[in-house]
Amino acid sequence: MQQEEILKLLASDDKGQRLKGVSAYYEFLVAPKDDGSDLKEEANNNNSAYKNTKLWKTIRRRTWDHDEADEIIIQFFEYIMRRFKTGDKILSNEELAKEKKAPVINNLEAFAFWKCGLLIRDLERKMAKQKEREVLTEKSEELGQSVNQDKNLSFEGRDNKQQLMQECFKRKLQQFGKEVSNDGAEAIGMQMNKIPIKAIAKWQKRKVGTQREFIRASKEKAKSYFAPCYEMLIKD
Repeated sequence: MQQEEILKLLASDDKGQRLKGVSAYYEFLVAPKDDGSDLKEEANNNNSAYKNTKLWKTIRRRTWDHDEADEIIIQFFEYIMRRFKTGDKILSNEELAKEKKAPVINNLEAFAFWKCGLLIRDLERKMAKQKEREVLTEKSEELGQSVNQDKNLSFEGRDNKQQLMQECFKRKLQQFGKEVSNDGAEAIGMQMNKIPIKAIAKWQKRKVGTQREFIRASKEKAKSYFAPCYEMLIKD
């Protein structure tokens, strides 16, 4: 079906016609489109129904994950179905407010790339916040537990030192991230949380060797920030 026909169906007052338009829109986007940029690393262990499409390949380069790329496409079509009221659910008030800034759909592919770009940014913000919480809370607890292993401390003194250590590393990690390198602080925290280098490299979109060197250099830069915290370990 041609693009003009699909747009006409989507603009119809008849729900059945709009639903037909959404189905045609899906076929229009996910039909295999070889753009000449074959991702060789996707050859194995990739059963995505969208892997040969231009849209999926573009999203995959941003997310670095097969399942996340699939999820973005699914979210996009869920959005399209709500936008054109083909089911029970419609756009929320917040989404309707955002629609005022949305471009007019006169190019089906361009609109899909635009909307999926927004969905990717939402995903990135969500994951960044999750990792930040893990770095600043879970690692602080782990550091506090290491202080508890000091048999020479009284129960009260141990609790006080644990709290001070937690606050010290949390504060210094945040300071290092703001003043020197947010990526560096994130990478250090993830490694301290025993996340494998390969996973950190995937998250920060680097090769494993490059990521390992980045963490080493970041730790070197962060030494002066963490020095007061380490001093607490040997302080009476």
